[in-house]
Amino acid sequence: MKIPLCLTSERLVGEPLSHQHITFIRKLLNTDGWITYIGNKNIHSDEDALNYINRIVENPAIYYWVIKLKEDGTPIGIITFIQRTYLEYPDIGFAFLPAFQKNRFAYEAATALLSELKKEKTLKTILASTQPSNVNSIRLLSKLGFAFDKTIQEGADVFKIYAITNG
Repeated sequence: MKIPLCLTSERLVGEPLSHQHITFIRKLLNTDGWITYIGNKNIHSDEDALNYINRIVENPAIYYWVIKLKEDGTPIGIITFIQRTYLEYPDIGFAFLPAFQKNRFAYEAATALLSELKKEKTLKTILASTQPSNVNSIRLLSKLGFAFDKTIQEGADVFKIYAITNG
């Protein structure tokens, strides 16, 4: 499968996660939303952030784009595409700093990624998973065209799984 290196939209650009994003990753992973809906990754220092980035960059099942404002290069969020061991198809995800939520940035960035992924004709289904209590994520998935598929339990976590076909 061919995964795009960069993403672009009207207001945003997405670049692959790298060591230059240490400060941003530390900030994002310590937001209330990340801790509540994704989980506490215990990223408390630049070294912790660097180790987290290294684990992601070295894993061929994970694609991570840092989303920046085109006008000034400010990093505002991430879009991910991950083949999780407990899901049949890859999973798209997103997280944005609180100051940049509710501005359609997540929708714009996810639309850019989905547009690129839909060019890959061997990819039949794209999934998205979220906690049942994450109503903002569920609302966004619906706007993106995802439909509820099922609820699963993975360890102690329960996820709602949404799907969109690539056809």
